[in-house]
Amino acid sequence: MTVVNTGWRINRRGFVGLASLGMVALAGCSEQPEKDASSKAQQPSEAADAHNGSVKVSDAWVKAADPADTDMTAVFASLTYAGGAQESVRITGAHCDAADMCMLHEVVTENGKSTMREAEGGFTLKAGESFMLEPGGPHIMLMGLTKPLAAGESIALTLEIEGMDDVDFTAIVKDFAGAEENYDDMGSDDGQ
Repeated sequence: MTVVNTGWRINRRGFVGLASLGMVALAGCSEQPEKDASSKAQQPSEAADAHNGSVKVSDAWVKAADPADTDMTAVFASLTYAGGAQESVRITGAHCDAADMCMLHEVVTENGKSTMREAEGGFTLKAGESFMLEPGGPHIMLMGLTKPLAAGESIALTLEIEGMDDVDFTAIVKDFAGAEENYDDMGSDDGQ
């Protein structure tokens, strides 16, 4: 074995200092990957809460559907506005890749008959209160499905909020026998 004398001598204190400096440098280099790793660990395998700092979407799910049987389905969730500079905010729309069109719907009862129709003006969320998107009530209607939605899958959606950043969220697809409301004419030519 050949030993080369470089003339460098490092005492124990110098070695500890150099080792500490190396560890700090490595920690600085690895800060971004650790951040990425933790954010990946938080990526939902199921529908998880999503928010933009003020509007929170939780417990989001979509009724399973196959375009061969029907070209529409609905998304349900709990929406909460934490509050801020405004007493309330307005959800003005939604979009997703699983459907050609997303529409905010409400169910109204007239002459003893419940009918689903577009929610004129969207949904208003009051500060500190939950607004439920639920079967038989307000919901996000997906029309012109672009693919089958099978139970267990998930789809990505975006809520559009007046005067605020959009909220991206994920909804789990579930089998559900309900949500068979009647439709307003929704612009059909024959009024049915």
